[in-house]
Amino acid sequence: MLHKVLHESPHLAGTDEGELLNWVKNRDETLTDATDVPELWWRFEFIADELVRSGKAKTRCQKCNESLNTDQLQTDDDTGKAGWNFNRIICPQGHNLLVTEGMHLMIHNKNRGISHGTA
Repeated sequence: MLHKVLHESPHLAGTDEGELLNWVKNRDETLTDATDVPELWWRFEFIADELVRSGKAKTRCQKCNESLNTDQLQTDDDTGKAGWNFNRIICPQGHNLLVTEGMHLMIHNKNRGISHGTA
């Protein structure tokens, strides 16, 4: 997926996407345990979200201690509510596996001004 992104947008080579691709390519492939992604690459969560949703990833629920294929997962995405909207990937038992910020909607009400929460 990163190869495709960088091919379509070569200007991203010096950003998180380029650095992540280098990190993944140079990772020890014999490792089977979960590996923490360096906090420096905060956009990794969006790449992980896309990989899971496109069926190109496998995940493990830490609470259930089970490996899961993408077809076993559920999504629960906020859509269009005032305030922060999040995208969630959830295991069959309802545990959050990945939560990413979708967008922050501010709604202007003539009588109240700008609202950051629910009306």
